[in-house]
Amino acid sequence: MTHSLTAVVGARGGLGASTLALHLAGALGAVAVDVHPGGGLEILAGIESEAGVRWQDLGGGDEALDGERIRANLPRWRGVPVLSTAHLTPGRDPGEVRCAIDALVAAGPVVLDASLADIGGRGGPIRPESNAALVILSGHDVQSVARGRQLIAAWSATRHVVLRAHPRMSVSPSQVATGLGTSIRAFVRHCPALVAAAEAGVGPATSKPRWKSPPKTSLRAAAPDRVAALLATALGQW
Repeated sequence: MTHSLTAVVGARGGLGASTLALHLAGALGAVAVDVHPGGGLEILAGIESEAGVRWQDLGGGDEALDGERIRANLPRWRGVPVLSTAHLTPGRDPGEVRCAIDALVAAGPVVLDASLADIGGRGGPIRPESNAALVILSGHDVQSVARGRQLIAAWSATRHVVLRAHPRMSVSPSQVATGLGTSIRAFVRHCPALVAAAEAGVGPATSKPRWKSPPKTSLRAAAPDRVAALLATALGQW
């Protein structure tokens, strides 16, 4: 099945869900949309000084939004159109967010950098529709498993779980899979270089950082761009 909307959600902060969302948007030829109340995706990408449309430019009027025009005027990270802002207020109406997402989906594939509050039937703007998929990025910890279970419970459509590998893990990959009640689609390798790249304002790196201590698993850990390509294949867009 072709999925025109994919939401990437981290089971907790600091796992690299935003980085994975950017790479997945690139692999799918999609728009990357930041729906977090605080914004910040454009800062991670290092494009906050680039000209282009932001959330606050879309307004809240009754006019129908033109997804193609929005996409054409967004700032870009390595060719990926990015809709974000550093000043998105927590009070933005979910209906307005949904209208913007629908307009963009009508013009092409969309990848959302989202959170648990944005999905499911609790007033969030993202619904588990037939053409939508959820990618959950989990860590090797109890908090990630607990939050991951909430995400799975809130999403009845297609979903994939990706595990953020780390040399020091408190919960094994098999325990994470058992706790979530699903299989692990892929591992994102532990990439210290990504943090350095983000802090330098150059956006997520695509080179292969050296992996010194991979987890003992049959699934090989890979850099976020490689994992994004794998997910793109699974989502029927690659």
